[in-house]
Amino acid sequence: HLVDKGEWKLVRKVPAPWPAFVFVVSHDISADRLAAIKEVVISVHREIERMLKDRDMTLNFISELYNMSLDDTANWMKDVKWQCNTEVDRAALALARDALRDCGIVDKKAEVRPDELIVTGSCAFVES
Repeated sequence: HLVDKGEWKLVRKVPAPWPAFVFVVSHDISADRLAAIKEVVISVHREIERMLKDRDMTLNFISELYNMSLDDTANWMKDVKWQCNTEVDRAALALARDALRDCGIVDKKAEVRPDELIVTGSCAFVES
């Protein structure tokens, strides 16, 4: 871990109010490709369920993958919330969109509503 090694200095921890990983597709994706992506999402969901059932295996895997101590990994895992479904939190999506605007990645003048950012029929909004 770069902080443990002294290569980086930890200034502070700020949890993001949006998911770290999200599958993203275009509105004009073909039905075949959308079906394939749904299969990938199902496979990922199964793997996450397996990881949640075997905490020690998960801690060891993440610890080795990211060169973190087991204590750091366990501490990080305390704050991880797994959401494995096709529901999207409208407020979290709006926060992510606004953060991308602030960084200049999304045009600040473009009107992009959260409901324009999901594939209707494949995802649904939830309210936080």
